[in-house]
Amino acid sequence: IVHAHPYRDGNTTVFEDAVHGTEILNAHPRHENHNDRALELAKRHPEYLRLAGSDTHEDGDECRAGVLLPERVRDSFAYRRMIEGRCFRLRSPVFPELAADEAGRTCGITACPRRGAEQKSAAFGGAFLLDSGERSRI
Repeated sequence: IVHAHPYRDGNTTVFEDAVHGTEILNAHPRHENHNDRALELAKRHPEYLRLAGSDTHEDGDECRAGVLLPERVRDSFAYRRMIEGRCFRLRSPVFPELAADEAGRTCGITACPRRGAEQKSAAFGGAFLLDSGERSRI
């Protein structure tokens, strides 16, 4: 269980012992997400998974933040294996410094095992597709 935007809009109740991680980077442009407080929460719990999301609800919200994986995942079970194995990278053009700071906490995309050269990096749910250095919507 990963707590999405735990401090959005003034929320102060976080059940810290009931989750496995938190979304430290939420890029929804019309909410005050308090990403700084979410990062503080994650630092108090070094075992926590730290994730990111665009929180896409309207045109123009997409690709503001996300989780990059070393290969396309076909279901939530494969996604879970990647996340629990820390085989991902956070990405955000809106909060590049926060995403860059997290790079050392994960194995990184190039260090994760691949099942074949034809696999492309993608975030679960279709936020990012990396192919020859290009980003496109899938």
